[in-house]
Amino acid sequence: MNRYVELNSKITQTLVKSSKIFIEKVFNFVVSVVKNKKLIWKRGECYLTEILHSIFFIGFIHRPKIYPEEVLQEELGLILRNKFPDAFQMYKTELPSRPPYSVLLDLVVEVTGDQNVSAVLDKLLELNADMHVPTLQEDGTVCGNDFSLASTVVSYTYFQNAHGKTRNYFGASVSCRGEKARQIFIDLSCIKTWNQNVAFAVYLASNDQESIRLPQKIYSTAYHMYNNPPSGIARPIQTYHQIRPCLKCVKCFPNIEFFPPYKNNSKVIHWEYGNCAEYEAVSKLLNTESWVNDRVEGTDLTSLQVFLQERKHRLAENLGNNQYEF
Repeated sequence: MNRYVELNSKITQTLVKSSKIFIEKVFNFVVSVVKNKKLIWKRGECYLTEILHSIFFIGFIHRPKIYPEEVLQEELGLILRNKFPDAFQMYKTELPSRPPYSVLLDLVVEVTGDQNVSAVLDKLLELNADMHVPTLQEDGTVCGNDFSLASTVVSYTYFQNAHGKTRNYFGASVSCRGEKARQIFIDLSCIKTWNQNVAFAVYLASNDQESIRLPQKIYSTAYHMYNNPPSGIARPIQTYHQIRPCLKCVKCFPNIEFFPPYKNNSKVIHWEYGNCAEYEAVSKLLNTESWVNDRVEGTDLTSLQVFLQERKHRLAENLGNNQYEF
């Protein structure tokens, strides 16, 4: 098939536009916060390298494949190639650890501070609006954001008892479209990124078994991003609203105190275990607060290794089907 025709499909064009604007806006954001002394350049380099790696990888496993030079304008592409040469090579041979929006979330939290939840959400809304990709409908009207790399849900979790409170740990839902791409990132997270107790919770819930037991006094709140485009205006008004946990989060983490609490509405959940923002947030809490992690009960390391081997097989199959060799 002609390369121009391949790249001209609506889904592919949306991914190209989303990738381009994501990279441009995050690069400008990093430059601005470094200039304002809210971030050192070395940290900014780390975030940008990981974001470029992840976005280029998503393009490379897409059908048809999307290459960096098809995403970046010539001037910015030259700047980024000079500053981050590794990112322009390793996406073809090394697997990323997480989706790009999860990296952006960590960047925002580092700049704003983890204790000010409102500041984190406000900065995310500001960046989301800047990265708006309008979608033209058949009738000529423009609908809400078709930003295919955005996480629609972010959450934060913390542990608190009579002796004090931990930091807030933030997580994002899996931020890429397509069932296989989501599977790839969930499997990568289970294998190489998430805390092993969280990976085992995914295994137990996926097999309809009783999940791990986290220590009491872990709290979690999630927010869903909504687009509210006014009539006749292309740029949407985006807002975050607190949401209740889904049944799959409650099954994985039955003794977390969710706010708002779970309410059974018999809603059919189509996504698989591991897709929600809570997994990443809880994993960060357990990875950082080792004394909380040590109190987790119910993890069987032998069964966990069997599960991870199964996920490695699924990962290899999905990557092979997308013509990715590693």
